[in-house]
Amino acid sequence: MIILDTNVIIKLIHKKINLAQLKKKISETELFGISSISIYELYFGLYQIKFRKDRQINQEKWDNEFRIIKFLEDKLEVIDFNSKSAQLSAEIYHLLRSKGETVEIFDCMIAGNMKAFGFKSIITTNSKHFSRISDLNIHSI
Repeated sequence: MIILDTNVIIKLIHKKINLAQLKKKISETELFGISSISIYELYFGLYQIKFRKDRQINQEKWDNEFRIIKFLEDKLEVIDFNSKSAQLSAEIYHLLRSKGETVEIFDCMIAGNMKAFGFKSIITTNSKHFSRISDLNIHSI
């Protein structure tokens, strides 16, 4: 299974790519999954738009994006964040920090979540986010 990074899901939501294109690029038979951390990031961004006074979205567009997130949750295997994910995420974060490298906390959490369940491949639009994390196969689009 290949995990889709949050930025790839956002491109799916905004119709800049589609699942069929991803399957052709990677493998027709490969299954796609998503970390529950990415689900959080998607809802966080959507609700941020809804509740920020300086950034408005019309209700119809908001409802549509909410439905798309729900649809993707149903279509993709969701990898739930658990205590093993938490432990591995913390280890990844502090290992990188000890080397003087900065990395987004949510990227560490997605990587830790993947490792906890034995997944090694991720599709992302920014390979730099994951390139410093060992034992990951990164597919960039």
